[in-house]
Amino acid sequence: ATLREIWTNEVGEGEAESLWREGEVTYRAGDIYSARVILENLRSRKLSSMLSPQQAVQMEQRLGQANLELGRYASALQVYQTLLNRQPNNISAMIGLNRAYRGLNRNAEAIKVLQSAASALVSQEPKPGLLLASELQQYLQNEQALQLLETLHHNTPDDHDVTLKLAFAYYNQQQFDKAEALYTALLATQKEDAKMYRDYAILLANPLYIKRDLAKAEHYFLKALQRESGDVGIMERLGSLMMEQERYRHAIYVYSNLLTGVPDSAGARLALANAYARSGDTE
Repeated sequence: ATLREIWTNEVGEGEAESLWREGEVTYRAGDIYSARVILENLRSRKLSSMLSPQQAVQMEQRLGQANLELGRYASALQVYQTLLNRQPNNISAMIGLNRAYRGLNRNAEAIKVLQSAASALVSQEPKPGLLLASELQQYLQNEQALQLLETLHHNTPDDHDVTLKLAFAYYNQQQFDKAEALYTALLATQKEDAKMYRDYAILLANPLYIKRDLAKAEHYFLKALQRESGDVGIMERLGSLMMEQERYRHAIYVYSNLLTGVPDSAGARLALANAYARSGDTE
């Protein structure tokens, strides 16, 4: 069916599902505007009642997401509020509602939604909780995010992503010993993860950490680079570590490699020049 036909024709149960799928395919193809037209028409003509309950929820969530991406925050707000009337504990809808409020500069209401979502989170599935924790951290609600992550970790102690995010949350709150314990547990799983190695190295290199260990930090930065070769952030930290130890030739090597990947980096050029100057090399 064309968009014109969608607006004018009677739609049966099978065609309602077909149109929902068309809207989904259109969205995934990157045509957000046309996808929103299809899905909004299904919703406004109450055709979503012809979909299965699961499909109807997915349709509403996709429509809300399309509205957010198009900057139609008031429309997104309405969609998510309707969805939450049917499913009060839908964490994804709460996150969408928070983003709609934020787009409308209604930040107090946005924070209130996140706080309600944290209280409502009863699912054992960690992904919505991780998304919610990230949203809380964006609003600097770090203690509440930490409590949420601790709950998630208690419920799913073997989930790698939950443990990694909790460890870094502990780090940000300067609870270094708790972060170290979690990183040690993660390393024991022998899972190869560049982010895990990088985050652990950041902890080990922190001057505020009483157990600071630059040799171990370097080791894990290098392990991270083996899996994410050319990662600018890792290379900058590694170069800084070399400079602190007055290992200027090593720093030159790191910054030179960094500039191979990002030749326009003014910061890397300045750091390289500083490393050359301190090494006594005039090159």
